[in-house]
Amino acid sequence: MPRSPLDEHGRPRNDPEWPHGHRERLRNRYRAGGFAALTESEIVQLMLGPSCPRGDMHPLADRLLARFGSLQGILAAKAEELQTIKGCGEIMAFHVSLFLPLVEECRRRCAAGKKLRLGTPDTTIEFAKTLPEGRLYECVWVLILNALLELTHWEMLSQGDPASVHFSPQAIARIALQHSAHHVIMVHSHTAGPALPSVADMQATRQVRAALEALNIQLCDHIIISGESTYSFSQHGELQPPEIIEMPVAAMPLSPHLPHLQELLGE
Repeated sequence: MPRSPLDEHGRPRNDPEWPHGHRERLRNRYRAGGFAALTESEIVQLMLGPSCPRGDMHPLADRLLARFGSLQGILAAKAEELQTIKGCGEIMAFHVSLFLPLVEECRRRCAAGKKLRLGTPDTTIEFAKTLPEGRLYECVWVLILNALLELTHWEMLSQGDPASVHFSPQAIARIALQHSAHHVIMVHSHTAGPALPSVADMQATRQVRAALEALNIQLCDHIIISGESTYSFSQHGELQPPEIIEMPVAAMPLSPHLPHLQELLGE
């Protein structure tokens, strides 16, 4: 049986010029046809290139794909996990681990300028389902709403492991105060199984609600996401949804809990 003209990495066996210009060829193919013109390994190679100006990224790309399963798995991996792969040093692992947070930051800034209103569980779920995209670990996000139920800020509070995540009610209260919240929504991702709250989820929700109520801030929903499955605490009567308030911007009340800010931040 004749030997394939390509080696185990898909490179020409007898082409002495192969290493020279390979990155430029990948860039040109991307410019001409986008990601559709590249294999998954070649997309990873393009991503790794700026972190390593010299050298063939193909073997490392294949090792990363073998370990994490896909481009999505690589992007979702923690920096310390990436560093366990031969050839992926601290700087490269740091750069790769920035991709998903950068995308989330761009989305956060765009949404902040659009005054997205999360006045019903359905609109909240529609937005919340976009947050866990690409992540393989359980995460908790905090969504900050103003008096008009407009989304003014959100951030990922905590990232755990594939089966659990830990956070404190005080951390959520601190974020709410820092961003002058009138209402808060929690979003919690499950990596597998149905989007049903555990006993720990129910207890944590009660603790967060109590911590926010002490500051005159309402926890108006807690959304659990697991793939396409969702669970809304307000839809199931476990949290009270907020009333939509219509008022001109000039009439919007100041945050009612500014005196508490210094005290909480000083803890």
